[in-house]
Amino acid sequence: MAVFLTTGDIYFGRTSLFPRVVIERPWFLRRAEDGSLSLENFSDAIWMPSGGMKINREKIVFMSRLSSESPVIAAIEGRALPQQQIPQQTQQEVILPDTVEGIPGINEREINEVN
Repeated sequence: MAVFLTTGDIYFGRTSLFPRVVIERPWFLRRAEDGSLSLENFSDAIWMPSGGMKINREKIVFMSRLSSESPVIAAIEGRALPQQQIPQQTQQEVILPDTVEGIPGINEREINEVN
């Protein structure tokens, strides 16, 4: 399961939800200065943590299951290590429709005035 936190961190691993959120054998994504991503084992951190990682529920934005074909699953299982070069993003233009589907009376101009 992938767990996305309010800090922007993403952790992966077997996750239990009760009585508290715990990720067993957690992994996380690390972005290098050149923009590349690497998947890191949490237990390899310099302070050498052991056991599961307890997560404060209030810090979770959302959680998602991973497909069995996920490159993250492959890397965790030792089949491959995903390395991806991601360019630094600059401001991206978002094109909005004239109306927002499902919300009558709201149009692009009104959305832009709010932003």
